[in-house]
Amino acid sequence: MKNTTRILYLVAILALSFASVAGLRTMAQDQGGYVRFVRGIHTAELGVAHPVGLTYSPEANAFTVAQETAAGGQELAVITMYENLRDINSATQLPAPVTTASDSSSGRTFVLNAAKNQIEVSGSTGAIDLKSLGNAVYSGMAFNPADGYLYLMNSQNKNVYKVDETGAKIAYYDLSGFPIVDPQGMIFAPSGDRTDDTTIMNLFIADASGQIAEISFTEPQLVDLPAVQASVSVVNTIQTSLWNPASPDPAGIDAMHDGNMLVVDSEIDEDELAWLDAGVNAWIMQPNGTVVQTCNDLYNYDKEPTGVAVNIANGDVYVADDNWHGTAPNEFKRINVVTDFCTANDIFYRFSVTEFGVIDPESVAHGDGKLFIGDGLNAEVFVITPDQNGVFNSNATVRSFDTASLNIFDLEGMTYHHGRGTLFLISRQNPIFILEVNINGDPLNMWDLGSLSLVGLGGLGSGPSSTNPSQMNLFIADRGIDNNTDPMENDGMIYEVSIGNAPQQPGSERIFLPFIMQTGQ
Repeated sequence: MKNTTRILYLVAILALSFASVAGLRTMAQDQGGYVRFVRGIHTAELGVAHPVGLTYSPEANAFTVAQETAAGGQELAVITMYENLRDINSATQLPAPVTTASDSSSGRTFVLNAAKNQIEVSGSTGAIDLKSLGNAVYSGMAFNPADGYLYLMNSQNKNVYKVDETGAKIAYYDLSGFPIVDPQGMIFAPSGDRTDDTTIMNLFIADASGQIAEISFTEPQLVDLPAVQASVSVVNTIQTSLWNPASPDPAGIDAMHDGNMLVVDSEIDEDELAWLDAGVNAWIMQPNGTVVQTCNDLYNYDKEPTGVAVNIANGDVYVADDNWHGTAPNEFKRINVVTDFCTANDIFYRFSVTEFGVIDPESVAHGDGKLFIGDGLNAEVFVITPDQNGVFNSNATVRSFDTASLNIFDLEGMTYHHGRGTLFLISRQNPIFILEVNINGDPLNMWDLGSLSLVGLGGLGSGPSSTNPSQMNLFIADRGIDNNTDPMENDGMIYEVSIGNAPQQPGSERIFLPFIMQTGQ
């Protein structure tokens, strides 16, 4: 997609509607600013392989995304902020695409004139001169209603320039280290994190490689984190790729009530892995990695389990399901619950977690009679206490704590440690670390994981040590190279690690370990 004007189709961008502040501001300075890659909305998986432009509708909380098809035509797709495809259809012949941005508060439209290296402003005879920025090639431009500045994407070095109405560079943001391949159209819209301040605006970039990248320029307020403990000690390495059938992308992992470990795989059903798909996406293994049973319980109900937790008091299994269900506008995400898991008597039931405020259930844990759901996009852990009958429904009690303030923005794995009465959290961001918090979210201990050389973090669990079942260790699932990158990959791993003698919160040493008693250890 090398069209020099690869941004926004004018007919779409003029429909943009924002609640914004007054026009461009003037202030001269040049400095690097805080910037963070929040997520990639994988449009290719939704049928939009090459997005070239986008607009945002606050009423629908959705993007209209334009793409050029392989046959040379155009398509417009509606994709919600929460990665759900609403509509896709061929468009009539659209006007030639132009690099443009709009300020709805003033009614002005800004159009990039690449030949003159300037920005023309509707309703004005003047223009914004960009010569001070050098001879850059711009592939995108957006107006930020939160601060009143224009942002320009330099496609040559993937720097974003923040400029005022004189063309002076106020700040720049280096995006070259982010997983953005071919940046094109971009626009500001509210943060996808529902728990963020509603005035926070993030930058959304159409990446023709098949995604919409969400970028944040808002630095979070961090709480005081504990000093990093000595690195974890690797006790055992389990190659799930060698299992029969194999698990190429292990995701969730947790201890079962009998002391074995349950492992689920969220990618085994992908078409690219048909050669490996045996209708199994759950394995029961001993802590040393020996598979004792394979299960197809989940396969017929949830082909992409992202996280798993076990109630060790009764054996119920909770599986996080990150797929959307239902029909617009009543879509929901859910937790699948299985009793008598991996038996002929298994029983499934489900409940929506969207009504609790969860939009991206990446991980799940169970302990202290509560269900903990890690929401990656909201950067939040939801703590749900069931009703008096032990049921998770509208009568359940819900509270939450923020993980962004803990420097965890994409909570990929979480486990309840029954030996310490605490939660362990892990994120795929760099550097990768494990953070121990109490069930209120207060940080207790932190461990660096740089020595593990993790490739594709999948999940986190806790269970009996493979060498001493009277002790608890952590189990880290590593998916390796994702099959979206290499369709033939099969390199899953699980690392069993010890955290040593880290200090415990007072009172946690009284927590009972029922599975140790049941295994006779």
